[in-house]
Amino acid sequence: MNDAIELNERDTEILETLVGLAGDDADWFFEIPVDADRIPSPPWPDSIQSPHPDEIRSLVNRDLLEIDKSVAPTWRFWPSAKARDHFPDAVEKTLKEALSDPDQRLAVILKSIVDAFNADPSKPLLLLRTDQVDIVRHPGWAIPPDVVRHHDLSQLVELGLVGWESETEFYPTPAGRMAVGNPAALLNERAEQTEDEAERSRLRDWTEKIRAGDVAVSATSGLTTAAIRALLGF
Repeated sequence: MNDAIELNERDTEILETLVGLAGDDADWFFEIPVDADRIPSPPWPDSIQSPHPDEIRSLVNRDLLEIDKSVAPTWRFWPSAKARDHFPDAVEKTLKEALSDPDQRLAVILKSIVDAFNADPSKPLLLLRTDQVDIVRHPGWAIPPDVVRHHDLSQLVELGLVGWESETEFYPTPAGRMAVGNPAALLNERAEQTEDEAERSRLRDWTEKIRAGDVAVSATSGLTTAAIRALLGF
């Protein structure tokens, strides 16, 4: 860490969380809406007190946050390069926490599968099973190779989001890619395919919530978490 940056415990908590949630996405930003005093959850975790505008202002004044003044009175901000350099392990920590969260785990895994497939669709995603752990192999795989279990993929297969090419090769289905790229379209498609009126209505409600922006966006998996919760029957 850079000793020239003086941070108290609360500063550290806020910045480490912001850097971890933003990850490597240069376009990701955080907002405190008008007439609010906190970042909505998600992306902000409920277990940590959300920063209020005075805390944000203090970090901006120390060049640890960048702020977009053009959208005032909404507070829109993101970690500066200085803050990112100060917390090099924050992204890995946040990813680990997301993978440990039952609500986010499948969405994070599916997004990683789709991202890897899009990076190099000519190479199959492999799941190599051992006595201790399962290992994922692919040139575009961006999360630790030993965190995905066969059980995780089986759940995604049941939802129609992942398919098996062989006993070891798997891939994201068109529905899986849609769950990451356009979850509202996927849920609308599933609604049209079902003959159960109650289920059709439930999926349409989810579709409208996503399209209207009434579903909070996870920093680690976008709206994919909402799509998977809908498909699971929530």
